[in-house]
Amino acid sequence: MLHPATELRFIDDEVGFGVVATELIPKGTIAWVLDDLDLVLDPGVVAGLDEVRRAMVLKYAYRDERGR
Repeated sequence: MLHPATELRFIDDEVGFGVVATELIPKGTIAWVLDDLDLVLDPGVVAGLDEVRRAMVLKYAYRDERGR
């Protein structure tokens, strides 16, 4: 779950999309917590997706410390 004072915005063609603050968020505030709506995909699952879905995952997702 994202902090309510954030939103997804297109930055530019090189960066793509990013999460930005819409108001001051004090230093040290937790801005994201893994919840039941988040998906964790193993690299094999991503590799097995059709081209369109794989491109979306690669564009909008990030890798955790385990490479998922």
